[in-house]
Amino acid sequence: LGSLSLDGVTFGEVNFEDHDIQSFMMDGIAGLAFRGLAMVTKPTLLETLMEQYPSMAAVFSLYLSNDPSKTSHLVFGTYDLDIVGPNATWHYTPVVKRGLGDFKYWTVKMFGLSRLNQNDDDLCSDSCYAIVDSGTSGIAVPEDVYDDLVKLVTRELTNCKDITCYYAKQSDFPDLVFKLAPDNEFPLKATDYVACSKWGECVIKFQKSSGSTYWILGDVFIEAYYTLYDVDNLRVGFACQGQCNGGSWHGRGGYVDVDDVSTWAQLLLAFAALSIISILAYVIALYFRFLSQQLNKKPFSLPFFSSNQQKNRKEEEASQSQQQQETPSSSVDTSNPFLNTVGNEEKDVSRKQQAVDTSSSSQQTAIDNNDGIIVLDDDDDVDNIVRV
Repeated sequence: LGSLSLDGVTFGEVNFEDHDIQSFMMDGIAGLAFRGLAMVTKPTLLETLMEQYPSMAAVFSLYLSNDPSKTSHLVFGTYDLDIVGPNATWHYTPVVKRGLGDFKYWTVKMFGLSRLNQNDDDLCSDSCYAIVDSGTSGIAVPEDVYDDLVKLVTRELTNCKDITCYYAKQSDFPDLVFKLAPDNEFPLKATDYVACSKWGECVIKFQKSSGSTYWILGDVFIEAYYTLYDVDNLRVGFACQGQCNGGSWHGRGGYVDVDDVSTWAQLLLAFAALSIISILAYVIALYFRFLSQQLNKKPFSLPFFSSNQQKNRKEEEASQSQQQQETPSSSVDTSNPFLNTVGNEEKDVSRKQQAVDTSSSSQQTAIDNNDGIIVLDDDDDVDNIVRV
């Protein structure tokens, strides 16, 4: 352990891990609880340490930090209160044993949990038990009061789902106070137990302690309070500089970091939002254009096709006008093929009549009879007979 060498330590080797254990970033578990909880390592790690180093004080201290300039550490045999401040002192709470046999956990008596300076919603008024455990990430809450605690800290927020809240900030959450025997009060600031991103997504660092009646003061609490485990005197101490005030003494707290969106993701999100707004604006503009043209009884056309359509329409109208000028109008019904043929032949007769009138003064005019018109030339030969 660090600079200390231990002989004859028994440990178990794991040959199977379930999915949850595989996701943990660790190489193993070093148990620092009591003999009553040991299954493989007997004597326990602490007992072996005390036996092989009898002059060393039977204590160990745990400091957890989120400040990169201050390294988290576990120290056996001593502690350093200067980490907290020049006038820092320990506030002790006794370890209690529940049930028969040896001590198991670092269990302490808790007689109150409520909002700071508000006792109307005490979730532990009838007293309860809490385990001070570095192996638990957040604050583990007994299943029967878990929902009540979540409601207690999200009362003023309207957009929360379990321990995740949206469009919120840390100041929206209340400060809590944990009351431990004999008469200690340890505030836990919202900055200690809530992590928020700049986008307004906040995560409350509570977790459900399924199937257990114990509260667990895990890393969230230990980070807020530099912690001393006293083996000989069976007590746990929490360091405070003057009046206890949570973890504000060493920066922001929390084992959960809510990741902020990267710069590229922000740009992509902004571009997508702008595109959606532009499309909606265009659709709305088309809708109002359609309504306007319907009221004016005009055909509807898309704006980016209107100029081409107008140009094509003008070309078609000019072409039709030119064709009408080149082709004389006729009253012949084109739906009757016989009359259509007669109409064409009648045009030929008309042209020949004009030629006869201008080319020869001796040409005779047409002779009218009941059956039609017969045109004769100077030689009295029949040129064309057209029945009308």
